[in-house]
Amino acid sequence: MRRALLAQARTTALRIRTFIDDAANTPRQLATGSRRALAELTALRTRWRRATRSPAAPSRSPAGPRAGPRLRTTAASPTTRVSR
Repeated sequence: MRRALLAQARTTALRIRTFIDDAANTPRQLATGSRRALAELTALRTRWRRATRSPAAPSRSPAGPRAGPRLRTTAASPTTRVSR
């Protein structure tokens, strides 16, 4: 795993260097290409951390409600029609 991480870091550096050396690239292309290269390295770093972390007991509490309409806890009241 360590070898894969180092190889990916080197590949990432070479890809970014290629973007820098190409005078035809705009700053936006440089930023986008670099972010993509770094995303691959970040994915491998995440795998590294998961592989080397000691297993912990799952102690997560249930997730609370997220954005969106509130859920009703009581029955809906009957609606009345408005006549015009």
